[in-house]
Amino acid sequence: MWSSLLAFLRRVVRGEPWQAELGAGARLKQLAQEVFRYEDGGRSLLIELERTRSGGRIAHCRGIKGWEPPHAQEALTDEDRGIIGQRIQQFFVTAGIRCDLD
Repeated sequence: MWSSLLAFLRRVVRGEPWQAELGAGARLKQLAQEVFRYEDGGRSLLIELERTRSGGRIAHCRGIKGWEPPHAQEALTDEDRGIIGQRIQQFFVTAGIRCDLD
């Protein structure tokens, strides 16, 4: 966890795309400045984060449409969205970056 966190902080400082392990087999990859791919158990989805004026983030969990193919047929519940949001929020908070859920 700590090595992943240190690698994350180095890439953020340099402005490079990064990826990080979130635990329980979940991973977060940066695709664009505030666009991320969340991966969990072979499934993945896209999530957008909004940068706040104070430098924090807002994870728009309600805007998550569903899993990407080939898992697009699998249901994504509000409970799933909440768990995904909490994992992302916990990662950013651990890195010292405020992250609120929407």
